[in-house]
Amino acid sequence: MKLNSKIITASLIANFTIYPLIIPSTIAGNYNAICNQVRCFIKLDSKGINTPDGFLSYKAITSWTVAGDDEHATGMGAAGAIGGAYGGALVGAAAACTTIVLCPVAIIGGGILGGSRGSKLGSSSYYSFIVNGYNTYGDSVSHTFDIDKKKITKKVMKKLKKNSGLSIGEFREINVYEIMGE
Repeated sequence: MKLNSKIITASLIANFTIYPLIIPSTIAGNYNAICNQVRCFIKLDSKGINTPDGFLSYKAITSWTVAGDDEHATGMGAAGAIGGAYGGALVGAAAACTTIVLCPVAIIGGGILGGSRGSKLGSSSYYSFIVNGYNTYGDSVSHTFDIDKKKITKKVMKKLKKNSGLSIGEFREINVYEIMGE
């Protein structure tokens, strides 16, 4: 019983002291991006977006756009599917062919799983963002960055839409003097 009470006490201390310090940083999104053809980090927190070009408050964003597409190289996808199916069948056979009953299932399952994973070899995504607005000095600024992962692109788009109140391509007028006061 003594051990359980120590674990519970340590858990409560962590919940009320350490986690409140960690959680705000997890709410903020730090993302790998490409800025001026160089790898960089962008940060979207509760106040705005921070890129190597500087900070831009969500209230100061006048518009944002994203352009890009998924690409699929058929040759690379086919090669990946064949290699993945072959490798998956071999791994399945090695793992389960000690019993005759599971051997065919493992070979077929390994081939299917390996082929589906390998077919993604020829896939890539590349999206370019432009975020326009005003800095705290009242100057018009434009932050540009690229993201080469579809999942991260969706997260950044969702945060920009939610926090700025603007949809993709939507424009709004801003009183620059209000922004300068922040």
